[in-house]
Amino acid sequence: MQSQLVQFGLDQHMDNITFVTDHGSNFIKTFRVNKVSFCVALRLNNILKRCFYQNPIKTNSIKSSNTSVQSNTTITEIQETPKKKKKKSIANLQPSPEIEDSTEGIREDESDDEEDEDDDGDSCGYGDNCDFGDNHDYKDLAFNQLPNNILEILTTIKNCKSLVKYIKKSGLNRQLQLLQNKSENEDSDGDTSKKAIERRTLHQSSIVRWLSLCELLESIKIAYPSLFILLNNNKQNYRIQKINMGIVEKLIHFFYPWKVVLNELQKTNAPSLFLVLPSE
Repeated sequence: MQSQLVQFGLDQHMDNITFVTDHGSNFIKTFRVNKVSFCVALRLNNILKRCFYQNPIKTNSIKSSNTSVQSNTTITEIQETPKKKKKKSIANLQPSPEIEDSTEGIREDESDDEEDEDDDGDSCGYGDNCDFGDNHDYKDLAFNQLPNNILEILTTIKNCKSLVKYIKKSGLNRQLQLLQNKSENEDSDGDTSKKAIERRTLHQSSIVRWLSLCELLESIKIAYPSLFILLNNNKQNYRIQKINMGIVEKLIHFFYPWKVVLNELQKTNAPSLFLVLPSE
């Protein structure tokens, strides 16, 4: 890095340069002797990902003299014997399946063999009345241990993702546009601009794109009447009937202030550093 900065004559000013980066361990180690300011927009994005259980699944490696093979959902240990190989699979604890755009039902998560096997309420964070304590950390729970109101929100998000994935993969997005054009009579003013067309398509979400989940929910809300007709014509109306639009609208309302702040912080052709209040 320093050799690259020499080309611009900046090697003599390293003490005066502040590097802006995320919390990646490689960046932290690289800039450990320099001034570093961590990206605020990325921090806010990470808060949203954790809030809605969208962090990627992480697996911990097993230290052993035996050969080990890792995957996203299981850790497979292969034990060598003179005649055969014995495979042992251990399911990892996962916060939720929201990072998977599966069209199948919600897969319940299983705890490791080392976890508590008691069936009492306290074993999964519930009190005597099956309520959570004020100090309980929800991220420590498996998906099937979450309260029903949280499950309903996460299920709604999953169903929305599955719907968008189906529309994209089945090639129905174009038909959806035509239906909306017909029902809205070209927005009553013949608006066929690129932005108007984009408003009539469903948007996919990605954990690496900030607030793309909000865009997905908004696109479903806007296209809902036409979606209902399109899915009914294709005998797939169950896909939208199982989506709680009340929750969708509340989520959009929740995301709105985050969207305003992040859009201000992510300006491309204007300064935004002054919008952040420094703290120690």
